[in-house]
Amino acid sequence: MGAFMNSKNTKSQFTIEIKENTTHITPGHTAEKPKQPSVSWFFIGSAGQIGFAILVPLLLGIAIGIFIDSKLATKPTGVLVGMCIGIILSVINLVRTVKEIIHSQPN
Repeated sequence: MGAFMNSKNTKSQFTIEIKENTTHITPGHTAEKPKQPSVSWFFIGSAGQIGFAILVPLLLGIAIGIFIDSKLATKPTGVLVGMCIGIILSVINLVRTVKEIIHSQPN
């Protein structure tokens, strides 16, 4: 069993069998580098991460505010407080997500 690098910089494998004055070379599979996703897919994924970083804390804050309003009969107060807390958490989460995206950005 042998291996060599071809002109495309991929590793090719082969098997050499020697029998009674004949040599038989059998090609093997070529191990190519896995393709990396294009940069445009990276930015589409990043946009999804940013959207969830904003949406999830905001919706959770509003949902908890509605729940508190229904239990304590304080109709707009719980929703407004929950929404404010959700906005604050969304901004914190957004900053953290953007920093993470910047550090993992492909060259």
